[in-house]
Amino acid sequence: MEDNAIIELYWQRNERAIAETKNKYARLILHTAGGILGSPQDREEIENDTYLRVWNSVPNDRPARFSAYLVKIARRLSIDRFRGQSAEKRGGTEYEIALDELESCTTDGDNPADEAQANQLSAAIDIFLEQLEQKTRQIFVLRYFYAETIRTIAEKTGKTENNVKVILSRTRKRLKEYLEQEGF
Repeated sequence: MEDNAIIELYWQRNERAIAETKNKYARLILHTAGGILGSPQDREEIENDTYLRVWNSVPNDRPARFSAYLVKIARRLSIDRFRGQSAEKRGGTEYEIALDELESCTTDGDNPADEAQANQLSAAIDIFLEQLEQKTRQIFVLRYFYAETIRTIAEKTGKTENNVKVILSRTRKRLKEYLEQEGF
């Protein structure tokens, strides 16, 4: 079923919308959650929570790209769950490792205190990413948005693991320099 038809089902408040979303996008949602959360049970809960969130939000929103909308919701829910679990215990998930790698680029000891500064930082990172060559941007996004492992990124991009590590290291360095020039 096409995305527009699925969205129309949501607008009609037809419960078939959830089944169609699950049929078409369950793997994408589970994959998104899996990059952040380790537990299969957590991933399944995020999948179900994503469907509920979409059910509650689509009457107000009409997403232009439904798959991106689903990924954004699943990612936010996964990050919230991850933060809740991390407050209880510190783990070594791929998401936590990826965040640690980026920390030196985005902070100097202080976290952005207000939403406006966080939005400015987000916009600056978007501009930086637009300037990267496509393959470098793909590797960066796979690592820091989807929290993919180095091995998985290497397999997806046809590069060696060492090459992926070098690209990420150089890109983080360039990002840090760019953000410093922009006043972050």
